[in-house]
Amino acid sequence: MIQSVVCCLYQTLVYPKLTATLKVPIPYLAIFGMIIQFYSYLGMTVNNQYVSMLCTIILFLGFNNAAPTSVSILTVGLNYGCEK
Repeated sequence: MIQSVVCCLYQTLVYPKLTATLKVPIPYLAIFGMIIQFYSYLGMTVNNQYVSMLCTIILFLGFNNAAPTSVSILTVGLNYGCEK
């Protein structure tokens, strides 16, 4: 449940700021998310259970960047709503 709340907050607050305010292209964020996922999967193989849990949470944040379809649709909708 905590991961879902973190992902929701990330998609609601951080991702639109990166795409709309800082003008970071969505494909760059997707590549960055895939890199985060790769290293998270590697980190999950560590014998320490706390590091594995931390990497699992980071994995979900990487997934939010790697699969940005719903967020990009919301961002485009917000951008069109702001125009006069």
